[in-house]
Amino acid sequence: MKKDKKNKNDKIRKISIIKMIIAVIFFLVGLILFVSILNLDLIPTKYLAIVGIVLIVIEAIVDLCLLSKKRWLNGISIALFIIFTLIFIVGIKYVNETDAFLDSSLNNAEEILDIDFYLLGNEEYTEEEITSGEVYYYNSTLFIDKALAELNKKYSVNVTELDDITTLFDCDMFLIDKTSYYLFIEELGYSADDYYLLYEFSIEYADEEANESEEATESEESKDNTSSNNDDYYNIYLGGYDFSGYRMDLNKLITINTSTNEILITNIHRFTYINIPAYNQKNTLSSTARYGVQNNVEALEELFGIDIDYYVSVDSTGLVSLVDAIGGIEYCSDQAFTTTHATVLGTYDDTNGEHVKIIKGCQHLNGIETLTVARERYAFKLGAVQRDENTTAIMLDILYQMRNPSNITRYSSILNAVSGLYTTTIPRSVLTDGVKKLLNGGWSIDTQTLSGTNGTNKVHFSNLSGAVNYPNSSSVTKCSNGIKSLAN
Repeated sequence: MKKDKKNKNDKIRKISIIKMIIAVIFFLVGLILFVSILNLDLIPTKYLAIVGIVLIVIEAIVDLCLLSKKRWLNGISIALFIIFTLIFIVGIKYVNETDAFLDSSLNNAEEILDIDFYLLGNEEYTEEEITSGEVYYYNSTLFIDKALAELNKKYSVNVTELDDITTLFDCDMFLIDKTSYYLFIEELGYSADDYYLLYEFSIEYADEEANESEEATESEESKDNTSSNNDDYYNIYLGGYDFSGYRMDLNKLITINTSTNEILITNIHRFTYINIPAYNQKNTLSSTARYGVQNNVEALEELFGIDIDYYVSVDSTGLVSLVDAIGGIEYCSDQAFTTTHATVLGTYDDTNGEHVKIIKGCQHLNGIETLTVARERYAFKLGAVQRDENTTAIMLDILYQMRNPSNITRYSSILNAVSGLYTTTIPRSVLTDGVKKLLNGGWSIDTQTLSGTNGTNKVHFSNLSGAVNYPNSSSVTKCSNGIKSLAN
């Protein structure tokens, strides 16, 4: 009898120990989830308090049921333990993925950049012929001195400078950076097959080196540094490259005040013709970016008399992945139109894809349809101006769709799509602060467009004539005032 009682007590003690172990495990899993959310630094304090209270209530319910002497409550506790432990583990997984994403995908712009250079010839020259011949170069090429020094490590060449880049293509041998080469053979109607690649090399430079000219320094000193006196105010330049990877066809300024929860999006024409401080020459924003986003940043700072604190450069192909990852967007149009561009990716050949038919009103678009609509300008009377406004609408559509609770099941694919979409100088602290304030009170979003007059002028820092858009001085003043007003 005593033995049976002892065995029963031992069994009860073992069950109690198991229950305590289960309770401790459940507590630790919940604690890990809360600490992970806390370290993420994305949730406002009032919501963290709610999360903490909810976790405590869940812990209390499970523990009370678990420690009860009633078997049916023990059974419920085990079911709740399994369900909530799985939920907590999934939550920890999502939070850790987000944490890793924020660490790797913010402030991810490279400080040291490369420019590829080509030594090209109209025939296949020997090393001796290269050394004894004459190599021509365009004198306004960025970092040309570094390039010539690097070339001379391989060949001791005779060089002659030219003041018109287009004349290089008529020379027997010439030195040119890779992006300019492909830009100009396209613009001038040449073919890459017309030239022989004699030597290829790269030079490295720090991002800020591109803007160390005396003129750039003077423009910095003359600016009204509106962002330096207000930690809650900052400007972000958003640039989007086309399929070529060296023309910046999307240009926007996003002005944010996190104390008033205001956002102002300024649309800027891709052919806006303004002074580029690093060169002290005028050019379009579209082609200037071939040497890096910082050129566009400096030019717009000078134009509007502001500081631009951060930039984001976007890859057009990543947009397709992102929109598909969030399940598409709801796009609304005030007019019906059919895109002149086709649903193709990475090519300007519109013969192989379908054209998107947009109705007046709202419709669902997938990734490639969204990109095709974002590229469209020929279907509109206002052309590229309307396209800039459409891309802003698409940006907002994406933000609205990302708030859809159903996207929790697509979380990993969304993070993967976003991480391949851009490079940026925005630090993690700026994003997390903005998200917390967004969750606290929401944002008011307004837009404005820099207007201008179409014309032709010298483009690509050359004597080549091309389409430009001269910004209207009154519009520059209005947009500048709008941007600066958010600093107050």
